[in-house]
Amino acid sequence: MKENSYLAIIPARSGSKRLSKKNVKILGNKPLIAWSIESALECKGIEEVMVSTDSSEILNIAQEHGVHTPFLRSAKNSGDFSTSYDVVKEVLATYEEKYNKSFDFIVLLQPTSPFRTSTDIENAITKQIENDALSIVSVCKTEHPSSWIMSLSENMPLDEYMETLDKTKRSQDYQQEYRLNGAIYIINVSALLKHEKLLFSERSFAYEMTQENSIDIDDAYDFKVASIIEQIKREEEIL
Repeated sequence: MKENSYLAIIPARSGSKRLSKKNVKILGNKPLIAWSIESALECKGIEEVMVSTDSSEILNIAQEHGVHTPFLRSAKNSGDFSTSYDVVKEVLATYEEKYNKSFDFIVLLQPTSPFRTSTDIENAITKQIENDALSIVSVCKTEHPSSWIMSLSENMPLDEYMETLDKTKRSQDYQQEYRLNGAIYIINVSALLKHEKLLFSERSFAYEMTQENSIDIDDAYDFKVASIIEQIKREEEIL
């Protein structure tokens, strides 16, 4: 039986509203995007790694770290309203048209998850194979029960929330819940093009990651937290 082929796609456009030039900011001793590039290249199950970007700066960083980036992202898929599906579809179409090359699965790795490891990726691929899954999506445990989350109006009254809150339950009394962490998406290409989206319910499974490895950098505060964790990890390696 033919083994599945996996293309890792690291999407990294130049624009970022909450944290300027986020993907090239230095975390530890290398640009943020380099963390995902290195973990993808170290993963044995991935046939090819590519960075989808509209930035020549990011393209150069990718090439310096061993990734051949054969084309820049189109302008229509580089705006604020471009979806991950649009980006992935463009990558697959370009590989097919320009290089006559296709893949069975894509492994989408957001560059904002620097502590996702090659082991995480390999284990997620293994879970896909063992379950004959059409998609695997990484998750981590939630810090608090979802019933503690509320919507508040401008004045922030708590009346309605307090009426529905079960005050007899402690946090440890709730069943463990999980959330998407945005770090790993493994998706069957045929199913992706059929459903025209990255997430679907058919033969889809979750892959659990630790909360530490699930850090997702969205703004300056997240970057500070990641910098502290990176320093601690480095110090532990030295010891």
